[in-house]
Amino acid sequence: KYLTVDAPMVVDYQNGTVSVEVHSSVNWEIGSIYNDNIISISQTSGGPGTTTIDVTYSQNTSYEDKYISFAVQEVGTYMRYTVDITQTPNLNNVVVMSGIVKWDNGGTLPGGRMLITGTKDKIYDITYINQYTGDYKIYVPKGISAIVEIQANILYGDDAVYRENLNFAGSATITKNFSIPYRTTPLSEISEE
Repeated sequence: KYLTVDAPMVVDYQNGTVSVEVHSSVNWEIGSIYNDNIISISQTSGGPGTTTIDVTYSQNTSYEDKYISFAVQEVGTYMRYTVDITQTPNLNNVVVMSGIVKWDNGGTLPGGRMLITGTKDKIYDITYINQYTGDYKIYVPKGISAIVEIQANILYGDDAVYRENLNFAGSATITKNFSIPYRTTPLSEISEE
């Protein structure tokens, strides 16, 4: 028995329709739909062979990736294939910042994540830092000044270990590597002198 799906990995921010091929030796159906930007799916069930279905989705008006995600599953069983298509934000409205985050001793951050926040703690985007390589990619609205906060699991879970104010008025892409002073105490535990 087999059930596989061929779908593009990435689509742009505009609304549209993407064709997805279901390859199956069994009867299948669309199971869970994991987000609200899917407007319609042209065919919700099928049988053995190759079937092309069209998935219509709405525009991504946010400043971060959205996902077109749904499950194709064998009828009456748990055999399923989850389709995850990344829908990027409008790249004319954002700055794409990427790079590597590591401790200054070369180690990677346990459970690391990065937040971009503005005034009144408005969160623009959150991304997880690859725990093995330190790689990250995050989108920020163009033309703002914001605080980059890097967190790691030190004492309480998402502990702030580094903060920096950055201006995102310039280019469409920024490569920024962070070498953070190694610490076992979160910023909230360090007294201000």
